[in-house]
Amino acid sequence: MLNKLRATWAMLRGQMSDWFYSPRTIIMGVVILALAYINAKSFEKVMLDYSLTAHFGETVYAYLSSAFGNLTSISAFFLIMVSEIPRRTPIQLNMLIRSNRMKWLRSQLLFCLVVVLLMMLLLTTFSALLTMPYLTVGSGWSMRSTNPDLSWVPDFVPDYIRLITPFQANILACAVLFAFWFTMLLVILLFSLAGKPNGGLILYVSLLMLSVTLLWEQVPIWIRLIVPTNYATLANIGIVFPQRELSIVPIALGVYTAIDLLLISGMVFIVKRMDLHFTRKDKA
Repeated sequence: MLNKLRATWAMLRGQMSDWFYSPRTIIMGVVILALAYINAKSFEKVMLDYSLTAHFGETVYAYLSSAFGNLTSISAFFLIMVSEIPRRTPIQLNMLIRSNRMKWLRSQLLFCLVVVLLMMLLLTTFSALLTMPYLTVGSGWSMRSTNPDLSWVPDFVPDYIRLITPFQANILACAVLFAFWFTMLLVILLFSLAGKPNGGLILYVSLLMLSVTLLWEQVPIWIRLIVPTNYATLANIGIVFPQRELSIVPIALGVYTAIDLLLISGMVFIVKRMDLHFTRKDKA
C-alpha cells in the first residue's frame, strides 16, 4: 500500500512540476489573478460606498458563490491553462513504462482534482487577503448596510442563505464550483485520450458562451434549465430555482457525480484499448 502511494505521489509530482512551469500556466495564472483582483477591488468599493459590514466567512461566501465575480472569463482562462491534459511530454511515456495504464490514468484524475483544489484555494486566499482590511470581526451574517438611507441596496447574501451558517454556505458554494470545474477538466481529459485534444476545450468554451449568447426570452424554459452554467455556482442555482435554492443543490451535485463517473468509465474503456504515445503539441 505504501509503495502504491509513493508511486502515485511520484507521478503526480512529475505532472504538477511539468504543468506548473509551463509558460501557458504562468501567463493564464497571472490573467486569472488579475480578474480576481478587479473583482475584489469592486467588492471593496461597494462595501465602502454603501457602508456595508462583512465578516470573513460571509466574504468568502460572496466570492465562492459568484465564482469570484466572473464565471465565464475565469473559467475560460482556466480552460486554456489546463487545455493540455495529459501534457504531451516524454514524462508521460516514462510514467507508463514504470507503472501501468490504470495507475497512469489514476494519476491523471488525481492531477485534475489537485489542480481544481489549488485554483480555488489560490483565488479564495488572494481575494480574501485583498478584502481583509475592510472586514469586521465576528461570525454569522452581517453583510447589510449600516446606513438607513441605503436600505434599498441589495444584499450580497440572500435570505435563503441566511438560514444556514456561513461555514455551511461556504461548503455548499465550494462544492458546486468544484464540481463544475472538475467536470470541465474531466471532459478535456476524455477528449484528449480519445485523440481530440481540442474537442473538450471547444465544447466547454461553447457551453460557457451559451449563457452570454442565448436570447433567453426566445428559448423554451427547458433549454434554460439544461445550460451548465446555471449549475456552476450556488448563486446561479438560486436564480434559476427560486424558493427551491437549497433543495436543488444536492440534486445538482448528484448529477455532477453521475456525469463524472460516466466520463471516468469512458476513460477506462479508452485507455485499456488505445495506443498511448505522447508528442509535444507546442512549446507552451
